[in-house]
Amino acid sequence: MHNSESKIIQPVIYFDSVCGLCNSFVNTIMAWDKQQKYLFAPLQGDTAAERLTTHSIQSINTLVLQDDRGIHIKSDAALRILIQLGGVGKLAYLARIVPRALRDKVYDFVAANRYRWFGKKESCRIPTAAEQSRFLA
Repeated sequence: MHNSESKIIQPVIYFDSVCGLCNSFVNTIMAWDKQQKYLFAPLQGDTAAERLTTHSIQSINTLVLQDDRGIHIKSDAALRILIQLGGVGKLAYLARIVPRALRDKVYDFVAANRYRWFGKKESCRIPTAAEQSRFLA
């Protein structure tokens, strides 16, 4: 899903901040993102509520990337992030061979089971002092 109604200066990754898998993915991105190109915002937060209102993001069962090319969800968002990070993340190019419909079915299956497999926190993630500048409300 793409939309170019507003230009985003710095890409924002929206994630389920109570999900163990999602938080692990954010930690991985932060470790690999040496240039600090990404900002992060919880899907449960004010920034997501303000910026994603015109899009059909009804559920917090998806990863969302908002960048200067628009809104990307599910497997497209994850692959785009990994590819942009470079290094070993560029291996994600290979996954693009798989049709999106099939990739998203696998994505949906993992999303439906993520709390059971990876845990669920009682409250949203609180960024550390060192992470604070990269997190939006």
